[in-house]
Amino acid sequence: LKSVNKQWHEFWSSQKARHEKMNEDRDRQLAELRNQLAQARSAPRAAPPLPPPPPPLPQPNDPTDSLISDTTEAMRRLERERTRLADELARANRELEGLRQENEVLQAQAALYQEDFARERADRESAQARLAELRDQLGEAPAAAAGAVAAAPAPVSPPGPADRRAFMQQRQMQQQQQLLATTVGADNRRNNSNNNDSASAICDQLPESHNPVRPGAAAAATGPAGPWKCEACTLENPATAHHCSVCDRAKPYPAQNPYLL
Repeated sequence: LKSVNKQWHEFWSSQKARHEKMNEDRDRQLAELRNQLAQARSAPRAAPPLPPPPPPLPQPNDPTDSLISDTTEAMRRLERERTRLADELARANRELEGLRQENEVLQAQAALYQEDFARERADRESAQARLAELRDQLGEAPAAAAGAVAAAPAPVSPPGPADRRAFMQQRQMQQQQQLLATTVGADNRRNNSNNNDSASAICDQLPESHNPVRPGAAAAATGPAGPWKCEACTLENPATAHHCSVCDRAKPYPAQNPYLL
């Protein structure tokens, strides 16, 4: 553009100087004609010779005209290119703004996911600690209950204090098992029940039967427990199940027991 402007400036400077020179020549010729006319009126004389003809005007095939046209076309091309670049720059700025907003949204989502993950991890660690504590308690309860049952005398009517003590120990073990099963179910639902390190693996290691052990001859006459029916959906479940397979309701325990104080 600077080069084109310089060419235009040189061209118009030359044209201006040329026209100024032509005007000066014309004014000088007019002044001479006026003097000659005044002299002719005062003293008639022979007619003076005619002045030389003015220089011809530039023809269409003059190189200056082609230079002007080429310069004008170049300026038009540059203007079109400038418009195109301005449009591309505006489009790129819009795309950049959209990417910046999308990046901000993704960063906010990542922060939320990290916070949820930290919360879930803390809950999982506390649940695992609670499960380990319950597992230790369950490991000690069967041995104590078995020793109490073996040392208990034959049942009499009414039951004696030893039978009641053994039944209370067994009932305490059942309550701990029920609490463990409830904790395992909550942990599995929170962790989508697909983690092999969840508390469901601990439940699978429990004994197959968790029915109350009756002291004396009643324990020998009692066989393996059969299926139990859920109180909510009336679906039969195996004896080894601690919760209903449909509604996840806890297994009911006998409401009436002659050994319950």
